[in-house]
Amino acid sequence: MFLEQEILDHLRRLSDAQRQRVLDYIRTLEPERPQGTPAHVLKGFVGHIPDEELDRMERAIDDDLGQVNPDAW
Repeated sequence: MFLEQEILDHLRRLSDAQRQRVLDYIRTLEPERPQGTPAHVLKGFVGHIPDEELDRMERAIDDDLGQVNPDAW
């Protein structure tokens, strides 16, 4: 029997409250996705960060990560 089918068979025998507990538990197993900043918010910064600051950021990234690939952005 496939794993998914066995899980469904067991779920069907549970009460709604028990199913909710299973769902709550399953959600704890999934890795949380970090919430980012929407692109439309970030677009407001285009052209507003001085070149010197961008150079400092690039150097800091390069120092920490080893390299910066501008074509990957």
